Amino acid sequence: SVAIVCFAIALIVRIMVMNKGVDIFSANTIFWLITGLGVLSYCVLTVVVQGLLDKTAKLFFSRSKKKENEQEATKPLSLDEIRAEKQKEIDQQNIERINTAIQYTQKIFAPYISDNGK
Repeated sequence: SVAIVCFAIALIVRIMVMNKGVDIFSANTIFWLITGLGVLSYCVLTVVVQGLLDKTAKLFFSRSKKKENEQEATKPLSLDEIRAEKQKEIDQQNIERINTAIQYTQKIFAPYISDNGK
């Protein structure tokens, strides 16, 4: 949409320049210069405004984040709780490995084994 607006403005300027009596090559050159400058201006303005918005957001929202971080920091975990959580994770991983091995064995090896032992 920005490119369309830049093309429209450049087209209007090209028509005005051609009405003044400028040759077609110069009018086309002016058309492309105006289009390029329009797109470049949009890009620069976007970068500048984005930077300003980021700084403004940090200014206003940093206070609330600091309060949240302070609340989270006031609830430290004890070593026993950390060890228990880590042990639960390890146990869960071991159970998953065993279940994977059992499922693999049932699906891959079970069809080749007969029940009568021969």
